Amino acid sequence: MISNNGGFGYQIFQKNKQVIDQPFIPAINTSKGFETDKDATKVAKLVIWKIEKGERPPSVSVMELDSLKIAR
Repeated sequence: MISNNGGFGYQIFQKNKQVIDQPFIPAINTSKGFETDKDATKVAKLVIWKIEKGERPPSVSVMELDSLKIAR
């Protein structure tokens, strides 16, 4: 997890190469970090799951944020 301006984000690496740098909550119309590192971890795990399934891009929807109970 990464910390940024009072919030949290995440980075995802594959084979030591950074493939995603997500400093803010995806799918919302503002540059706001996650309130907790736990929330950032939940979404990062969802994105990793999508990458492993072959989903490109591994987009996250507002509905998925809601289902994970991510404060936005």
